[in-house]
Amino acid sequence: MRIVVLIIFIAFAGSFLGGCAGTSQSTSDVGSAPDTLGSPEVVGLDAAETTLDGIAATDYYAEWYRALCTGIITCGLGELDATFVDKDACFVIMLGLSQAAGLIPDLPAAIASGEVHYDAKQAALCIAANAVACQGPTQSLDHDALPACATVIQGQVANGSACSTPLACANGFCLQPHPTCPGVCTAWRAASESCAAHGECQAGLKCVAGQCSATGWGGTTGACDGNADCAPLAFCESASQGGTCKPKAENGGVCATSDGCAPGLWCTGPGGPEGICEPVTALGAACKTLEECGGGNTCRYAATGLAGVCSKPVGLGASCLTSYECAGFDVACVGPEGPKTCQLLPAKGAECVQAGDGRPLQCMPPAVCGGNYCVDPLPKGSACVLGGLDPCSTGLGCDPLTGTCEPPPGLGESCTTKCTQGLECEHGPSGGKCVKIACK
Repeated sequence: MRIVVLIIFIAFAGSFLGGCAGTSQSTSDVGSAPDTLGSPEVVGLDAAETTLDGIAATDYYAEWYRALCTGIITCGLGELDATFVDKDACFVIMLGLSQAAGLIPDLPAAIASGEVHYDAKQAALCIAANAVACQGPTQSLDHDALPACATVIQGQVANGSACSTPLACANGFCLQPHPTCPGVCTAWRAASESCAAHGECQAGLKCVAGQCSATGWGGTTGACDGNADCAPLAFCESASQGGTCKPKAENGGVCATSDGCAPGLWCTGPGGPEGICEPVTALGAACKTLEECGGGNTCRYAATGLAGVCSKPVGLGASCLTSYECAGFDVACVGPEGPKTCQLLPAKGAECVQAGDGRPLQCMPPAVCGGNYCVDPLPKGSACVLGGLDPCSTGLGCDPLTGTCEPPPGLGESCTTKCTQGLECEHGPSGGKCVKIACK
């Protein structure tokens, strides 16, 4: 069994975070989010407070996210270092967005069906082991790296037998024509075999351009879906259209984005063929754009309209003009006109963070921006804008056709992406329409 945690960073920064609790495999796509877990305000146990009864199945994923955020805040996890500054804010945001993206499987239902065995006491040991001490760059990113976590969730279904959840298979993955359709447990694909998702591949492999491949398989010339599929000094060109790995350009080389430049360089100019790779601006030197200061740094401005200075992002309470200057995705540049300070995202009742100010979230979830103030999730008919968490109440979604919170469309109704449960949005020459899911 394997679970991929699609982090907030898909919305925030395009980053990807893998993590799991289960058997020896380590990454997978999962089914729809459960109703049993509830809202992002779920409050779980600290590792030290677990009881002899262990962690209930309804709480396990919430506890996993809490341990993950503890690791991010206290240990500094590689690229995740400083992405959050408040453990509780990290927990609310990460759990909420993962639920909204449908990345948390319905563990209680899988247990009730007999397809999964869950060890509640082992779950408590797993979470506690992860919180005992900082264990290096793999802390919290892959629970299977900890022996205590490898047997928390164990699929009971043999390959070749029917399955209804990604958690079900004892030694493979559940091959389903649609997440709501029955599937068949299937052996993980070997290198070079065809695949549709990372979770179909054997441990150590990922699905790249429709084939199970080792990370970096694309080298400097092969097919890729993103930069992580290429060699360390290569990037994925045209990733959204079936990309190709290419070597990063050296100083003076042509580029379209800074991804195409070697470390220590950025892509200047208007982009496209006209861009040129040049050295990033040094810390303390004058800057006009954030990008020229290099990854992990920012361009801080003394006043609107003036040139800035390249620096590290600043912490809570520091002065700022834009949220780009603040360290942490849960932090924004807040205050009246003129000098502002870096503060945690505003809670219910406070003014929203200004849209387009470097933060896709304008309020601390579960609050959303309604007008100019942070409010509870919006009722049916309310005007809404998608971005990060869906701003609408449970059972509703922000309809891109109307720009209001509405129930998902039913059979035969127009759609863009989502439909009522049991239906899917089928696109044709005249647009999308909700049709019954055909399980084959």
